[in-house]
Amino acid sequence: MKRVVLLVLGGLALLVAMACVGGGSLLIVASPDDGWDDSGRKRVTTPGHAFVVRTSEIARRLPLGEGELGEKLRFAASSSDAGRPLFVGIGSTVDVQRYLAGASVDEVVDLPWSGGGLGTIRVAGALAPDPPDLTPIWVASAVGSGRVELEWTVRQGAFQLVVMNADAMAGLEAEGSFGVRDPFVRPFGIALVVVGALALVVGVVLLVLGALAKRDPPAGPWAPGWVSPGARAEPGSWSPPGTWGSPWAPPWGNGAPDDIPSAPWTRAQRP
Repeated sequence: MKRVVLLVLGGLALLVAMACVGGGSLLIVASPDDGWDDSGRKRVTTPGHAFVVRTSEIARRLPLGEGELGEKLRFAASSSDAGRPLFVGIGSTVDVQRYLAGASVDEVVDLPWSGGGLGTIRVAGALAPDPPDLTPIWVASAVGSGRVELEWTVRQGAFQLVVMNADAMAGLEAEGSFGVRDPFVRPFGIALVVVGALALVVGVVLLVLGALAKRDPPAGPWAPGWVSPGARAEPGSWSPPGTWGSPWAPPWGNGAPDDIPSAPWTRAQRP
């Protein structure tokens, strides 16, 4: 029984090792070297005042979605007009909608990651908002000429990313890229590989111990020491009751031996 248990446990440990090593390897290969999963460059263009995208739309690329586990979002943009500074900011959805009320805005409703353009809907408006860097609603922001980059640690709640000209004037032409980073994917993959390696060692040890373990003795008439009825036991050996050599059985076993003579008469011949 012990031998069977060791072999079964060893086989299960090998299965766990294969699953952990395979899953961990996939996570490590899928995770970029710098940890950032980038969307590639997208055209960020609108005749209106601002370009808006919900952070939840970007965070869909994260394994667990938006949370408070240290995931980060990144947006990098470059204006087509090098002399016109860009503003990139993130604010709560309520504050952003209040700030852009009455302005012409393009909102992203479809963000293809690997390729294709952005799907947007336009909210018409004629009012020009105040310059964004003078508005204290942003939880994170960046402004500048040339390439502007903003990183933000994901938190619970509804937030929007806003891209617009730093002077809040209408007419935005830029190229940008979105990125997400989960700091736990690559370490988790490495941990799975380590656990798989340990499970592999344990499984091999259990299989070796199971292979070296003694087999359980068979039961029944094939067990060692069994003496069939009528067979003479070796001197000094034990035989089960009712077999030849048992102290509880007649010396001829279950039947009369051939060397005991038959009675010279039958019942009918008795005097």
